[in-house]
Amino acid sequence: MSGTSMAAPHISGLVALLYSRYPDITPSEVREKLQKFVIDKGALNKDDFHGYGMPDSYAVLNDKFDQLYETKVFVYQRKSDSISAFSYPNRSGNYIITNIQPGNYSVCAFLDKNMNGYVDTEDKFGYVESVTINAGMVTENINLELLSPQETGITIEEYLTKVLP
Repeated sequence: MSGTSMAAPHISGLVALLYSRYPDITPSEVREKLQKFVIDKGALNKDDFHGYGMPDSYAVLNDKFDQLYETKVFVYQRKSDSISAFSYPNRSGNYIITNIQPGNYSVCAFLDKNMNGYVDTEDKFGYVESVTINAGMVTENINLELLSPQETGITIEEYLTKVLP
């Protein structure tokens, strides 16, 4: 069993837990929580295959995300001005990004405080510039420190337009 046949009983159970925990919750609030507290599994934000993503039951029931789930790691290529791939750290803080074409990239991460899928001024941001990916190569142990724009002295927009190679 897979797809909606597998998802429906899980979501129904989660909704039942929500109503048990918050008896006065409205249907629109249930929908909002289910859409807000998800682990994105496909394309960034809602997509046709994965929908909004996989709900994080803990976050839905407690109205807060584990900070690791709020963190998004992505590979950015300045010459094409595009994000090539993205990932989420696991509970240990490690992440894997696969299927990247050979080339020069920056590895970036941000702590998405409002969970909107975009880097905003309140989010923390970190990057490593000029990582070269060769065909068949595995690049490991790229550590990222996330800082606020106030701590770096540069806005995200300035970074993406002026600093990246």
